[in-house]
Amino acid sequence: MDFVTTPSTVSQPPLPDVIHRARDFARSGLEEALSRLHPDLARICGYYFGWNDVEGNPTRGRGSRSLQAALVMLAAEASGGDPADAVPGAVAVELTHNFSLLHDDIADGDEVVRRDRPTAWLAFGAGPAIVAGDALLNEAVRVLAATANAATAVRVFTDGVDHMIHAWASEPTFDRAPAQDIRLDAYLDCCRGKGGALLGTGALLGTILCGKPVHDGEALRRAAHHAGTAWQAVNDLENIWGNAALVGKPGFQDLRLRKNTLPVIAAVQSGHAEVPRLRALLAQETLHEPDLQAAADLLERLGGKAAAEEVARTHLGLALGVLETVAVPARVREDLAELLQFTVTRRPGGDAGRPGDRGEPRATSRPSDFLAVDVNLGIGRKQNDMSHPAPPAMPLPRQEHPPVVDDVREAHLSWLHRHGLLSPGAATDRYLKTRVPDIASYCDPGSGSPLLSSDVYGWVFQYDDYMDNAAHGTVDPAVTSELVSILHHPLTPTHPLTAAFSDLWDRLRTGMSDAWCHRMAWLWQEYLHGNYTETADRREGRVPTSSEHLRIKDMSISVHAMFAVAERTGGFEVPVEVWHAGYLAALRHHAARHIILTNDIRSFDQDVAAQRVNLVSLIMDEQELTSAQAMQVVTQQADRHVHEFCALGDRLGSFCDRLSLARDTCHVVRRHVESLRHWVRGSYDWYDITNRYTAGTR
Repeated sequence: MDFVTTPSTVSQPPLPDVIHRARDFARSGLEEALSRLHPDLARICGYYFGWNDVEGNPTRGRGSRSLQAALVMLAAEASGGDPADAVPGAVAVELTHNFSLLHDDIADGDEVVRRDRPTAWLAFGAGPAIVAGDALLNEAVRVLAATANAATAVRVFTDGVDHMIHAWASEPTFDRAPAQDIRLDAYLDCCRGKGGALLGTGALLGTILCGKPVHDGEALRRAAHHAGTAWQAVNDLENIWGNAALVGKPGFQDLRLRKNTLPVIAAVQSGHAEVPRLRALLAQETLHEPDLQAAADLLERLGGKAAAEEVARTHLGLALGVLETVAVPARVREDLAELLQFTVTRRPGGDAGRPGDRGEPRATSRPSDFLAVDVNLGIGRKQNDMSHPAPPAMPLPRQEHPPVVDDVREAHLSWLHRHGLLSPGAATDRYLKTRVPDIASYCDPGSGSPLLSSDVYGWVFQYDDYMDNAAHGTVDPAVTSELVSILHHPLTPTHPLTAAFSDLWDRLRTGMSDAWCHRMAWLWQEYLHGNYTETADRREGRVPTSSEHLRIKDMSISVHAMFAVAERTGGFEVPVEVWHAGYLAALRHHAARHIILTNDIRSFDQDVAAQRVNLVSLIMDEQELTSAQAMQVVTQQADRHVHEFCALGDRLGSFCDRLSLARDTCHVVRRHVESLRHWVRGSYDWYDITNRYTAGTR
């Protein structure tokens, strides 16, 4: 078969100077490695590198961007050693990168264009292309095995390749599974493996081949992992919306292949009313060009494109933020930052007036000049200024909240004193300074029973403080057991907390149906169980994962019980069959998660001082981030939940219409949703006035 490889008429993005240096850095080593291959395999690999055509005639085709080699070179420069010692590392990762692409093109099946020319499997056959890829991987190991630090270098290299292969192995499972069932964190783990594993390996190789310990390269490895994740997110965008001439592949490629990539997963899981239409469109046996364009437009309307942009923006910012923690010469830091930014955005950074080592000014261009797709990555923001992350977003309008009436406050304090939950004097003064009595007016402004609202919230805070003393061994497990028993049958309380709760339970049930009381009892039990789990973990010194922490917090922070309390104090009751509807469950989930995440953000300093588990700390450990970076991750999670909450809330009318709810039932549902809005906005505002979460106040 004859192939004509015509250069693209669209200008490719200008390359930063560090890429040109990296290509020179690795070129002779790559040529030497290919010279050891069988001539037929060398021709295939040379074709893939852009060095020759199908017949083996020399060309100046579009080859690899040499990102992996560049990171090895810069890691070597950052280590203070002789970069020449790291050349085998640059050669090894470039060989491996091209091995991965040779095999990836075949695995995808329909990949027919790579770097503006037919893929190697199409030009030479799948069998020879597979063997050529195997030969490249073998040469990579051979090159490292010949270094002075061979044992460590080969171990680090095979660990990185293993990470990458695990990601490959998991990728088909996403395409086989329904998009609505795919966990986003699992997909992003795959992105990190595909895009970041080899980059991170390069950072470590550049360090250890210069005679430095592996841990010296750990920070650069973390930055590379974040950049690789962002790179994959942009790749997902390019493979749907990309300019084919710049991407080097046909437009809508991933839609043609029915791949569940990040934009598809995010769109299908958005809860948007048009999701069924998108799923039906993607399920068609044949997708013609108008169908592909319609699917791409739907993905954008449903937030899929924006979600992928947000992932890219977040991880690029995290990568650049990690660089701020690395002690390296200023020139190397600038080159590293430029490389990581170019890895994601395809845009050279830096000062346009700063001359490169080639004696040329550094190229600059607007995003639309170089990106293969119009991606909003927030270019121009100060990505690495993360010492003071912005607070969580709050798109809900500020609400009026009634002032706490003096007689309600006095009656509430009297109730706490009467049940022995609070002592008069200094303890009461501290309680008032935390503004806990005010939370009812913020979160339940329409309460028809303001004293009941105040007493419930006040009791919850007293119980939380009691359980926090578990670390000191002063908590009696019988108290929680007695609280659970009160929910099911009358008994004589033996503790101030249980006596106060017994009174609250009697007042809460007044005027409510048996169905509501059963639901409320179940929610209280979940709350008590969550708190007891936290207590047991603290006593045993067990640290949960971030996912486990959120599941426990869903129970222990009490918001789901408080959502039901708002029905009682508001004088309405959501019918059980409607309360369990997926739409309302999703609204409560997003509302609760925003409150939980905001709570962990606000209480971080206090929790650290008291050695309590906090999501920010867990993210720091799991993702190897600084506190500011982890705070930004948690803040972005909170932002996502509140925006999802608002978007769902706007579709309340269509929910009532779909279920053909009676007018009275619709009115009740609207009140329930409004009470959720009060809780989300009210708790957000209350955090601004309370000092309860300031270190040393509890």
